[in-house]
Amino acid sequence: MKKFFTAAMKRLHIIKHHNGWVIWKAGQLVVPDIYPSKEAAILYARAHDPKDDLIVHRDDGTVERVERGLPAR
Repeated sequence: MKKFFTAAMKRLHIIKHHNGWVIWKAGQLVVPDIYPSKEAAILYARAHDPKDDLIVHRDDGTVERVERGLPAR
């Protein structure tokens, strides 16, 4: 069970906000910034921690794609 919980904590969600895009992790904002585009949020999330998986959402909230993070060394 601990392994499942740890894996869940390594996912960042890129979600549409009414003023742009935000980054969520485990149900809370990672960074309180609002990005003007989905691509800008993805770039910041990758720079923040390249090991985290990214769950990229569409405007309507459905999942568009999953981008796997770099393997831990």
